[in-house]
Amino acid sequence: MTISAHPKSTARILRIRVKYFIVGKEYDIYFIVKNIGDETSPPGECYIFIKWPGTETGSRWHFNFDSLEPGMCHKSNIRTYPVLSPGVATITVRSEDPRKGVPSKNNPVFYRKDGESRQPPGEAIELIVAQMPEAIHEYLALIVAVISLGIIALEKIIQALRFLSIIPF
Repeated sequence: MTISAHPKSTARILRIRVKYFIVGKEYDIYFIVKNIGDETSPPGECYIFIKWPGTETGSRWHFNFDSLEPGMCHKSNIRTYPVLSPGVATITVRSEDPRKGVPSKNNPVFYRKDGESRQPPGEAIELIVAQMPEAIHEYLALIVAVISLGIIALEKIIQALRFLSIIPF
C-alpha cells in the first residue's frame, strides 16, 4: 500500500486565489491509498498527522479505507484545516493509534512513493511550506514595481529615439 497527500491552498489575495499556503488562511487536503501489491488488500485504517513548526497543536485524522484490488485506489473525503504557523509542516502516517499504542485493524504496511522501501513511522509523506501574509504582499509589490519600472524605461527609450530622430513624432 502507498499513501499520498494532496494539499491545496484556498487562500485568496485581493479576491484572487493564490497557490501559496498563508498563515491564518485555510487549505483543503485529501489522501489517496493505493494497493501496489499483487493481492486484494483487506480493509484497513491509519492515522494521519499534520504537524506545524513551533506549535504543539496540529491536525489528526483517522482514515478508514475499503478492501482494494491490485492497482486500485481509495480517495478520502476533502477536509479543510487552517495554516497554523510559517515554515514547513510535515504530514505523517501511522498504522497504530498513538494514544493507545495498539496496531490498527489489519495493520496496513505503507511503502514510499517508489513502492520499494517501507515508509518508516513518523517520516513525512508530504510537506507544506507556509508563509506569512506579509511575505506574499512584499513579493506582489516587487512584481508591481518591476512592471512599473519597465514601463518607465520603455517610455525613456522611446523619448531618446525620438530625440535622435530615429522614430518620427
